[in-house]
Amino acid sequence: MNIMTNRPVLLALTFIAALFLVSFPTQAILSGPTGHIQGRAPTAAGGLLLSGPVGDIEDNATVSLLQTPSQFGISADTTELSLTDVDGDLSLSVVVDVPRGSLAWSLDSVPLTASQLNQPFQTDFAGKTLSVVLTVPVITTSVTGVPTSGTQPFTQTYRVNVPARPVVRVNGTSFAIDSAFPTTGFTGATFTLWMNGVDTQTNDRYIWASNQPWVSVLGGQVTLTATPTTATRTVTITATPTAGGPAVTYTFSLARWFMSNGLTKSDGSTSDAWCSTQGAQAPTRQGVTSDIGSGATRGTGSLWGEWGSMPNYGSQWSGDYYWTKDMALSGKRYSVGMTYGSLNLSLPSTLYYTLCVTAL
Repeated sequence: MNIMTNRPVLLALTFIAALFLVSFPTQAILSGPTGHIQGRAPTAAGGLLLSGPVGDIEDNATVSLLQTPSQFGISADTTELSLTDVDGDLSLSVVVDVPRGSLAWSLDSVPLTASQLNQPFQTDFAGKTLSVVLTVPVITTSVTGVPTSGTQPFTQTYRVNVPARPVVRVNGTSFAIDSAFPTTGFTGATFTLWMNGVDTQTNDRYIWASNQPWVSVLGGQVTLTATPTTATRTVTITATPTAGGPAVTYTFSLARWFMSNGLTKSDGSTSDAWCSTQGAQAPTRQGVTSDIGSGATRGTGSLWGEWGSMPNYGSQWSGDYYWTKDMALSGKRYSVGMTYGSLNLSLPSTLYYTLCVTAL
């Protein structure tokens, strides 16, 4: 065929093809009957929460000493999550797939043992910060678009603060919260609960209460204000966090109550007689001090051991010697110095201060 002679035909065919393309443009791939372009599922960002015995907690929260790691799980709460969809699909939602999630507890990168997961935090972790890694799928959905749902892995590391164990601070000495202090008492005796284990700085974060009228508590300072009876000798001090959470309780039970005749000195017999008028008697030396000749030490079970230097409790107490009822084979009688808890032997005719005790 002669190209030149058929040029009008070629031009006509080209024109017809151009008209066809204008009338019928190229079609995009559609996502089913909705007419939306196929794209990607919605995505979630933000944080998840841990669920605990008294509600959900966030990162860097402080737990109760009495709680256990096994009591914590993954919260289904999604309020900290934000959803986006790059395709602009509508009605986005998200669900935390809690049953498929897991928690991994550790201290300084060392995983907790099965035993540690089931025992109270206070057993091994008081005053420490634990890490817990939360791993869980989250399912995002939309009403429009294709796909309308997707599963997204979610991993987050939390810091969990375990408070230090409270200590009992009395006259320069600290007692453990579970030491059973005090077992002895007297009017005016006082001690302080250090809730953070080191000082009173956090004591104002609690509301304080005593369940016995003869014991007062103010800001964690506990004072014995009157003589208890056998029925009222057990005391519970309650510290309730102002920010919420479980209350901390401290319970003690007195076995013996002490009293003195002020700053009046007398010989042993006169001292015994005065105690009798009070329905009491002179104490044993072991009931007053731990000293057996090498010096006294602080500890539960004796008056000086628990409370220390007695003049620190007011002018009604002397740091000098007080009679006990114990006699030596030599005929001398034991007395105890109330500044250092030192044991002494003297003739019963010596004038010392009177100390009496009664069982509760």
